[in-house]
Amino acid sequence: MDLSLVDQEAFDPGLSIEQLVAQARAAAELGVGGICIEPYFLSAVASALQGTNTQTVAVLRTRAMGKSIIKAIETSSAIKDGADRVEVAINWSMLAQNDFAAIRAELLEITRAARAAREDVILSAYCIHLPDRLDQLAEAVRQGAFDELVLHPPGEDDFDRVKQATQGLRLKYSSMVESPDDLLAAGADRAGVPMIDAE
Repeated sequence: MDLSLVDQEAFDPGLSIEQLVAQARAAAELGVGGICIEPYFLSAVASALQGTNTQTVAVLRTRAMGKSIIKAIETSSAIKDGADRVEVAINWSMLAQNDFAAIRAELLEITRAARAAREDVILSAYCIHLPDRLDQLAEAVRQGAFDELVLHPPGEDDFDRVKQATQGLRLKYSSMVESPDDLLAAGADRAGVPMIDAE
């Protein structure tokens, strides 16, 4: 398996900064593609990964984040703190109302702020898998100038449909239980799995 296609997702609130940095370094030695972390840990992990091929991924997955400008500011701040990639949650209220124009506008606002901070940053939109609205969601993500869509893996019958709907975007499946091999075999370009133990 190509570990450069795997993100290790470090969301354990019980980890100290020292433990997280140790795990990030261990994952980088293995050649893991990215370490996904909350913004609080960004600076420490980005410093630890400097000079490696492992990316620091800021995860802003909170659905109720208020106004779009707040998401844009947090994204820009994460980039300045060392993020190579940023995962931003799709606004749940907008999605529940099928307001894809609002989703597109919000993503564009985030994109403008992000590219002003760093032109080559990779932007990912995170959302639960909603098959009945996937085509509209993927189109809003494309029009919002994001690079990647992050989903929880769908049922096996939907793998081909998801791949078709997300053409033009990179696709990441994030799972707490499935293996990276299974996620990549399902058509993902990148797999997100729980953080490994440095010990």
